[in-house]
Amino acid sequence: MAIAEGVDDFCSHPYLVCLWRETEGSPWRASLRHAREQRAIPFPDLETLALYLLALPEQLSVPTASRESQEYKGRYGNDGTTER
Repeated sequence: MAIAEGVDDFCSHPYLVCLWRETEGSPWRASLRHAREQRAIPFPDLETLALYLLALPEQLSVPTASRESQEYKGRYGNDGTTER
């Protein structure tokens, strides 16, 4: 299901953002949940949420299999060892 006409699912990622404070004057907290998933990601403050959201487009631009492969190579090198 596309969010808008001409926008496919790969180009749109709808999220639900929840904001709350424990008491008046306490810092705002947040959680973020992708519209198609049940798991919410908690954030201790709005700055952390903002940093996550700013990094999100870069994470979403690489297909999952390729991203996992790049993370593996970055962590372990091409041969699977931790020494580089």
